[in-house]
Amino acid sequence: MMQSMTGYGASHSKPEPATIGAKINAESPNGRIKVEMRSLNHRFLDITIKAPPALLKYEVKMKKILQWHFSRGHIDVFVTILTEKNTLVINNEFIKNAVTVLRQIKSDFGLGGEIDLATVFAFKDSLINAPAEVEEAEFLSAFMEAIKTLKQMRMEEGELLLQEILPHVDYMEELIQKISSLSVDATKRMFDKTKQKMRKLLADLTLDDSRILQEAAVYAEKIDISEEIERVRGHIKQFRQNLSINDKIGKKLDFILQEIYREANTITAKTDDFELKTLATDLKLQTEQLREQVQNVQ
Repeated sequence: MMQSMTGYGASHSKPEPATIGAKINAESPNGRIKVEMRSLNHRFLDITIKAPPALLKYEVKMKKILQWHFSRGHIDVFVTILTEKNTLVINNEFIKNAVTVLRQIKSDFGLGGEIDLATVFAFKDSLINAPAEVEEAEFLSAFMEAIKTLKQMRMEEGELLLQEILPHVDYMEELIQKISSLSVDATKRMFDKTKQKMRKLLADLTLDDSRILQEAAVYAEKIDISEEIERVRGHIKQFRQNLSINDKIGKKLDFILQEIYREANTITAKTDDFELKTLATDLKLQTEQLREQVQNVQ
């Protein structure tokens, strides 16, 4: 199933308000582990992780797991440990550094005043919550469940996106069929028109009809768009085939659409027929609209 790069969802072990994002809570000895993930469009895979100090040692592992499951998108990961009670502890290293800096300031600038308890605890980092102990199995279980939820939401979004894409593909097939039908008569008309012009321009010269027909045929070949039409058909077929692949197809779809746009552009440049130009321009417009859609496909 095709995946969108935008995903959201919610899941938790205890009842609480739903939040946008894939969010899973697991129990740890010190409380619940909450893992929340949000995914947005991005050309490549870009991962941002925000977690408590006790979980930073798992950051590399988290990124590798995400890289295994996703190939594109900006993914924000938020990990929180929710505890029933907070245990405050003195941040000794911070206080030692703060006192040293304050004494240095007094000495350098000849300032008075005492460095007392009130001064020290004016710094919010003087007291911190005791680091929570987290079991790796508990954490990874919550992390994997969050990935599962996020992936499910991305696939659901991808299915909705597919339903928006398919009508555009159907219309592109209709357009190229109309272009193909009109091109035969248009080429013949241009051939006859060119032949008549050459006869008129070269009326004073001694040229037989075979030479005029040869030159007209050369020009008609230059404006022939049958090859472009077949290439567009091939690209559309390839585009449809890729839509059914459960893989990383976003970049491939975008490349195919670029090729269709290039062929449509060549058709508009080659033909002088107004109706053909209008159809080819419409084909380019459909291609641009589809490119906007596939920007959100993994």
